[in-house]
Amino acid sequence: MLLTDFDSYAGAVYPAQLDSSLFDGHGALTIQGYQKLLSAVAEQDLVGAQIDVPSIVARYGVSWVLLSMSMDIRRAIGRGEKLRARTWHTSKAGFIYRRETGLFDEEGRLIVAAASFFSLLDIKTRRLCMDSAVHAAFSPPGGEELLCASSRPCARGLAFEPVETRGVRPSWIDYLGHVNNARYGELAYDAVSDAERAAFTRLSRLELAFTRELRPGDEALVERADDAGAILIRVSAQPGGAQSFLAKMQFRTVDS
Repeated sequence: MLLTDFDSYAGAVYPAQLDSSLFDGHGALTIQGYQKLLSAVAEQDLVGAQIDVPSIVARYGVSWVLLSMSMDIRRAIGRGEKLRARTWHTSKAGFIYRRETGLFDEEGRLIVAAASFFSLLDIKTRRLCMDSAVHAAFSPPGGEELLCASSRPCARGLAFEPVETRGVRPSWIDYLGHVNNARYGELAYDAVSDAERAAFTRLSRLELAFTRELRPGDEALVERADDAGAILIRVSAQPGGAQSFLAKMQFRTVDS
């Protein structure tokens, strides 16, 4: 049974800062807002453990790279709320690491449960690091999983329709030389209708998968599919058509 009380978990505690830029005009956290909020919590934990990106780039020539992220959202987060977060590494399966993050309100109630899957990117080769000796230095402790999630969400068999094609902009590129993961969230957010964006206060499940990096000179084809009430947004690299990103959004039927 999923625990819901803040004190029931043993993960490290951090503030979750709600900057106004994370919200849209409807007063809801955007896709990229959730990404930035959770990433900021994880970054505090990595810095404390001295395995943040600058440290491991200098030490091992690798960087953390996000593979996927899943969130169960129990209720909308309001502007001005004071949140606390707990986060911990759950497991390592082969070369894939899992991190849990829980966002709690002032009364200690769990309102967002998230699982993020990471691996290590070799900075020189631009490929996932498969060096067992390097991975041996990253053996996280075990812990309780907050939700059912997969490191490889997919959307096989769905009919996607094109929405738009955008060229990769210089402002999208981060210090690793590829499109920052929050930019994919922006592409997905822009691909839904304004009425659907207004429903983000009822967002209940958000799944994001990153499968191929976009880099300067690429174009991003954005497509959409609908499946049993869920909205799926796919971004594919052009030329070639290889899937780069997939987002799946599900909503509550009524506000709670």
